[in-house]
Amino acid sequence: MTISPEHSLPFGCYEPSALQSCLIAIGGRLPRSWAGRRVASLIRSVLKRYSGRPIDLVRLGSRMRLYPRSNSSEKRLMATPQFFDAVEIALLEKQLTPDFVFLDIGANAGAYTLFVANRVGRGGRVIAVEPHPTALARLHCNLALNEIDWAKVVPAALSSHDGSLSLFVNERNIGSSSLLSGRRPDLATRAIQVDCRSLTSLIREEGLSRIDAIKLDVEG
Repeated sequence: MTISPEHSLPFGCYEPSALQSCLIAIGGRLPRSWAGRRVASLIRSVLKRYSGRPIDLVRLGSRMRLYPRSNSSEKRLMATPQFFDAVEIALLEKQLTPDFVFLDIGANAGAYTLFVANRVGRGGRVIAVEPHPTALARLHCNLALNEIDWAKVVPAALSSHDGSLSLFVNERNIGSSSLLSGRRPDLATRAIQVDCRSLTSLIREEGLSRIDAIKLDVEG
């Protein structure tokens, strides 16, 4: 995998500008209400328009290099972390143990992977599955920023069989790229070939005797 220069720089090299800091501070104080979500959408749009580079922030207790464009998941984490799967994150945190076994299927830039790995440490098993090359690079970058070398990254899609499949890339939101062609006909897509694994094969390859939790966020 090719590592771009921006992925190899230490945390803090992409501090937010004064405008970005102001917008992010406002976004972080918004209530989880209809009005709050409307304002959040506006803030994310402004950040996207005026941000041509990533921004380094601490989110969910982890250091992350987040991109304000082309990935809804990262935009939510950047501008309004309190809106990011709050119920799911709280439920997951209550279940964590030092030997926790966690599968992050559709890991994207790694928010869930980092959240669990930073809390359970080396005694746990954390496996992140992600097929999209851009998201995969960002996942590796965020793991490195947190010095996490005990999480296993599987560069593949989860499917009903082992082999390869076409991943139809949503250029406006890489997190909604799908194995199903024409899922979003209103958005321009391109197809790339990616490896795929079945859940049974993944469990066998990793030698898992149990799974404590699976986060499954996939499109088709």
